[in-house]
Amino acid sequence: MAGDLEKPGVNHWAVVSYASCFLQAGSPGDYLSYQRAVADQMLGRVFREKLGIVYGRDKLKKGTYGKPYWAGEGDVFFNISNTKGMVACVVSDVEVGIDTEKIKEARISVLRRCCAPEEISYILKESRDALIQERFFQIWTLKESYIKMIGEGLHFPLKQAVFSIEEEGAPYPKASCSQPGMFCQRKVGGYWISLCAQKEAEVTWQEPVRFPSIDG
Repeated sequence: MAGDLEKPGVNHWAVVSYASCFLQAGSPGDYLSYQRAVADQMLGRVFREKLGIVYGRDKLKKGTYGKPYWAGEGDVFFNISNTKGMVACVVSDVEVGIDTEKIKEARISVLRRCCAPEEISYILKESRDALIQERFFQIWTLKESYIKMIGEGLHFPLKQAVFSIEEEGAPYPKASCSQPGMFCQRKVGGYWISLCAQKEAEVTWQEPVRFPSIDG
């Protein structure tokens, strides 16, 4: 594993795993089960290698708004996100949230409903549709990572988490937010992966994992 955010003196950690997993066969239900199995394998690897703990779904419970949490040994926090073609997971010693989305058409109506004026300005200052779409999902995944970290989901008003991108064009752009938390993200192919940690943490991005199709 190789870390991109090495912060001397930071006492907390987070490990991000992600995998491309494209549907080759089976129904949508088969695909969702397949993605869950992929997530379980990635989480199991981090629990085993980082913590020496055996991961199992029998040790998971859900919070008030449905966020799964670890009810087994140790103070361990995790989160999962999946979209068509990608699964991302994070394991940490502090509360975390992760979101991944494929960059696709961005509807202006959704943008205006979910984004603050300064975020809209950042997204729309690019004239090319492809860059508008990229910036929209950059901000969207950051917002999703935050509401998943706090465990409230869409019960939290998205416009109250206002993001600014501090290093535009950087390989791994830095983001700040009007809400407390540490944020980082990566663009992997046609996908954004965004992470929110409750406290400053040293983030390790595991090398992407490739899994076989549903039918092997």
